[in-house]
Amino acid sequence: MQVLVALWLEAGQNVGQLAARLELRPTTVSNGLRRLHADSLVRAEADSQDRRRQRQALTSKGTRLADRFIRESRARMAGEAANLEPRRSQSS
Repeated sequence: MQVLVALWLEAGQNVGQLAARLELRPTTVSNGLRRLHADSLVRAEADSQDRRRQRQALTSKGTRLADRFIRESRARMAGEAANLEPRRSQSS
């Protein structure tokens, strides 16, 4: 899910950029991308500056999944935040 969210935030990243952003090894990102490609969630696009590189982008299916994940995560965080009690002052 990390790769999907990273691409949702910034499309067109290559494997090295994704690895740096996620603090993962490039081989780990490549393996994850292979599965995401197989599931039609991500597609590779040729880099116009360097044909040896491929930029990754979400497919419409990948965008829908990332949108849903982010929407549900935000709602869950808002619900949890609403249940937090304010800290009480030590001097009270």
